[in-house]
Amino acid sequence: MINYIIKRLLTLIPVVIAVAIVIFTIMYFVPGDPAKNILGQDATEEQLQRERELLGLADPYFVQLGKFLYQLFIKLNPGTSWLSGFPVMTELRVRIPRTLLLSFLTMALGVAVGIPLGVTAAVNQNKLPDKLCMIGSMTFISIPDFWLALEAVILFGLRLHWLPTFGMSSWKCWILPVVCGSLPGIASNARQTRSAMLEVIRSDYVATAKAKGLAPGAIKYKHALPNALIPLITMMGGHLARCLGGSMILENIFSMPGMGMYLTTGITQRDYPVVRSVVVILAIVFGVVMVLVDIVYAFVDPRIKAIYENQTFNLAFWRKRKDA
Repeated sequence: MINYIIKRLLTLIPVVIAVAIVIFTIMYFVPGDPAKNILGQDATEEQLQRERELLGLADPYFVQLGKFLYQLFIKLNPGTSWLSGFPVMTELRVRIPRTLLLSFLTMALGVAVGIPLGVTAAVNQNKLPDKLCMIGSMTFISIPDFWLALEAVILFGLRLHWLPTFGMSSWKCWILPVVCGSLPGIASNARQTRSAMLEVIRSDYVATAKAKGLAPGAIKYKHALPNALIPLITMMGGHLARCLGGSMILENIFSMPGMGMYLTTGITQRDYPVVRSVVVILAIVFGVVMVLVDIVYAFVDPRIKAIYENQTFNLAFWRKRKDA
């Protein structure tokens, strides 16, 4: 199992390097002149050319790419923001925990509410709870995140004055972003849980548990739900990635100083070091999340754990044969 985890982590290295090359190439060919954004429209051509040389923009493509990869992966220094003058790593140390916390809270609320709703809908198939759950799921899946967040700001912030709509000064500032971000996840989790549970509750071992007289709650959550978790775990991993992407929108709407606002500002101001660094960090986080999903598989399903252990055994056996 350890060898499998190490192998999966090593496969992330070429993926992250490829992402870094792609985002560098995109920002290299994107229209616009960062020197003009820094010096303003009134700057002379000599001043602009001098600024481009200071920023390294006058070098050829491969020279700039080599410097970028060396700074990022060898020196572990993504550089300095061209606009603020502060090191990008210093800003990321402060902003990354905020974005991750927002994403994890959003996903946790989506799981904590969506899975019980899906279980309830499945055990009450074609009844009123099932119909209400499916109508609500279709509604919130269809509503765009940004529109829902804007409506929440208008209703709960500007009209009712119940909750703050910007900043991170207190725990109340997290309520609207987390709820607005989790509603589509609740809907997706409920639909997927319902589909998985409908397949499981018709199984023979569930009928046997009912014949033994076990409590309905034990049948649902101890026997049926664990066997329906495999597709749900896959969906949760994708949902966390979706929450990280959605946090970019939520942070801008609710003025939360996380990676989303940092990335958006970097894109609009042509601050290349900021954009490149945030994209690479997100790629690393997504890759680690997918590895964690595979590890969770092994703890939920013993059959998958046996496959991983068999791969590890075969690897050790091959090494012994090679040494012999």
